[in-house]
Amino acid sequence: MKKKDALMNEAFALLCNHATVGLCLVDSNGRFQLLNKTACHMFGDSESNLLHKRLTDLVPEQDRAELSANLQQLDDNGRFQWVQSYIQADGTIVWLRTEMEFVPQETAPSDNDSSFIAITLHHATKPKTIDSALQDTDYLLRLLSDNVPGYLAYVSADDLRYIFVNKAFEIGFGRSRDQIIGQHILNIIGQANYEFALPYINTVRAGKPASYENVFNLEFGKRWIEVNYRPDFDEQGRVQAIIVLSYDVTERRQAQESLLQTETALRESNQQLAQTLAELQGTQQQLIRQERLAAVGQLAAGIAHDFNNILAVIILYAQLMSRTATLTEANRERLDTIIVQSSRAAHLIEQILDFSRKAMIERRPLSLRLFMKELERLLQRTLPETIRLILYYNNKDNYEIFADPTRIQQLFMNLAVNARDAMPTGGILRFALERLSIHTSTALPISEMQPGEWIMIQIQDSGNGIPTAAQKHVFEPFFTTKAPGQGTGLGLAQAYGIVRQHEGYITFNSEEGFGTTFTIYLPALSTAMDEEPVMETAVPDGQHETILLVEDNPATCDTIQDVLTTLNYHTLIATNGQEALAMLAQQAAHINLVLSDVVMPELGGWALAAAIKQKYPDIPIVLMSGYALDSPPPGMSLEHTTWLRKPFSIQELANVLQEQLAT
Repeated sequence: MKKKDALMNEAFALLCNHATVGLCLVDSNGRFQLLNKTACHMFGDSESNLLHKRLTDLVPEQDRAELSANLQQLDDNGRFQWVQSYIQADGTIVWLRTEMEFVPQETAPSDNDSSFIAITLHHATKPKTIDSALQDTDYLLRLLSDNVPGYLAYVSADDLRYIFVNKAFEIGFGRSRDQIIGQHILNIIGQANYEFALPYINTVRAGKPASYENVFNLEFGKRWIEVNYRPDFDEQGRVQAIIVLSYDVTERRQAQESLLQTETALRESNQQLAQTLAELQGTQQQLIRQERLAAVGQLAAGIAHDFNNILAVIILYAQLMSRTATLTEANRERLDTIIVQSSRAAHLIEQILDFSRKAMIERRPLSLRLFMKELERLLQRTLPETIRLILYYNNKDNYEIFADPTRIQQLFMNLAVNARDAMPTGGILRFALERLSIHTSTALPISEMQPGEWIMIQIQDSGNGIPTAAQKHVFEPFFTTKAPGQGTGLGLAQAYGIVRQHEGYITFNSEEGFGTTFTIYLPALSTAMDEEPVMETAVPDGQHETILLVEDNPATCDTIQDVLTTLNYHTLIATNGQEALAMLAQQAAHINLVLSDVVMPELGGWALAAAIKQKYPDIPIVLMSGYALDSPPPGMSLEHTTWLRKPFSIQELANVLQEQLAT
């Protein structure tokens, strides 16, 4: 075994001595313990001399402290590698790449307790220092230019040919230096960029710096490039070359454009927001006004309904009494006064119902052009001579609407009278008609309006105007700026209700001291229809037919029953729709007609009419109401239903009954 180990040691020593790298072993203090022949040759000394030295003895004095520290810091995981200069025995400097590694005690070739460091040496060249780099101008220029964060070029000022470009320039334009150097600038950056850059090039040729930004087609796409030109002067002060330093500013430009777009969008958004807020405020005020008017209208309609029942009793009984042959002339005059005053009261109630849109209207096609001609004659008799009346419309235009002529006349008269009162010393009153075609892309005069054909009517006066504080109350019933006793405050309220009941809109513009303009929009018709005149007839009596009277108001019921008896009809009484159906179930064969109120508890007039038309289609039904019959149940419509508007006269009741019984 010992012989074998000896042979192995000799083989290992032979291998180490013939290695092409230097091998040596030093202790923790750097003293040589073993060296191979290559290491001795590298250090330029014999093995016997080197075994008496330390590694630090062979390095320049300025490196010894650092080397000693490195040797002391090596541990189990320690390893160093660097290029170190060593001083040979004859004073020659040699550069060796030195690798040191810690050797654990259990593997060290010795019986002592010292730790060792294995060193491997390789021939190396002297590292380039700053001083030596400064001596190598080409190397320094390349080093600096290739590390510039941009596209660097050096161009001849005379012929504009490239003399030098850096690595980034090569990469950006997708060409090697050999393909760029000597080329004219036009051939590299392209015709469009060259023409754009030429004024700046001429500026720098004149000895002044210049800069610009433009889009370049680089190897990796279109990019925004900031180009900076600086002149390079020769010893005579002449511009011999142009230094070009360019930067990619695409991200900055995109950020600027994005910011500009954001600012523009924000500005537009703020403008739209301001406009929307203004519209919302206007709409809110309009909705508040409409809700207030609707609430007042609902209250007024309820009161008007009760008053109509009262007036119906008064008018019908007064008319019945006036038919008495034994009346004295004085009593007959008194009854006539009761009838006239009751009719005036009924007109006031009608104004309230017009405002609340609960009045019944009889609409038909109406030509406003012909209507205005008749209105002109009426107004000339009504208005004082100090007021000049002007009517404006185009004879070629069609101003047809679907309306109740009586209500439209009342509308215009109310506005004319209101204008007259605003011009106590005279002025100008102007009526104007205009046909409007409003499309989906057209700005709506009023936000609630729908696209389509409309007739616009303007009533303009040169009066005192409406006080600002009063303008928000203009259409409210019983509101007036006139002195007590000079107005009821129902004229404009009635005008508002008539317009809305015709699916139209009314607005106004007024300034104190400069007059008022009311503008009305009504849906237009394409053509007008002829209508037959209605002839007055005598009061017809019945032929003892049986009429089922359905009325929940006792006084009204008694009055109508008395009138029916006077007109020669037999009467059955029901206080609501349920009672009426029960009576029909028992006596339908003997009942010739049903006369029913609309607003009743348990079962109203519309529901009763629907049930009668289904179960007893041969029995005619007449509905009575002071309200507009605008909410019939499914399957029924106003056109197929006969009705009487409260309060009605004996003549009106008799005519309707005769007409229905004759069918």
